Amino acid sequence: TQELPATIDIFQLASSPAGTSHIFVWNCLSDMGPEIFSDVTVRIKPLDYKEGVFLQSSTITVNNNSQPVIEEINTDSSVTGVLNINYRISDTASHKSKIQVQYRMASDSDWSNAVDGTSAAASAVSNVYTSTSGAWNVIPWDSIADLPGQDATVRIRIRATDEKEGPGTWGMWTEFNTDIEVYNLEAPVILLRQY
Repeated sequence: TQELPATIDIFQLASSPAGTSHIFVWNCLSDMGPEIFSDVTVRIKPLDYKEGVFLQSSTITVNNNSQPVIEEINTDSSVTGVLNINYRISDTASHKSKIQVQYRMASDSDWSNAVDGTSAAASAVSNVYTSTSGAWNVIPWDSIADLPGQDATVRIRIRATDEKEGPGTWGMWTEFNTDIEVYNLEAPVILLRQY
C-alpha cells in the first residue's frame, strides 16, 4: 500500500446538510508515472474547523502506459541473403520491448511475417532496449528463408510492444518508405562432362 500525498488542497467548497456534489480531477500520471497499476483506491477527506473521515473509492486500474514507438528505420536499398535493418525505438518508461518485422511485395498489399536471421551482431526480437529519447537497434531479416531463389521488390515495416498491457497488444506500424530490391535468384551454372 502506497499513500500518495495530496497534490493540492481545495478550499471554500460549498456544502449543505443534504450534501453538495463536487468533482476532483486526479493527475495520476504525475503521481504514479507511465506505468500500469491494479487494485488502486482513492480516498478523500473533508475538513472544516474539524477533521472529517476518509471516504474510499472502489478498486480501479490505473493505466498510464504507452506502447513503444518505432521512430525511424534505416537499411540498405538492396540485399542478397540477410538484410540488417536498423531501427530507433523509444518508450516513455524505457521498458524493454519486443518487435515484429513484416514484409510485402511492393506490388501487393498483403504483409507476411519476416524470418529473423539473428546473429551475434544483431539485437534479439525480444528484450529490445529502449529509451525515452530513442535507442538504435538492429534486426537481421533472412530474405532467402522468405524469398528463396527469387528476385523481388519489397517493403518492410516494424512495430513494437512492451507487453505491459498483455500479449498481443502492439503499438503502431512504422513502414520503411523506400523499396528494397531483393536478389536471391541464383545464376545458372554450366556443368561440363567429358566423354
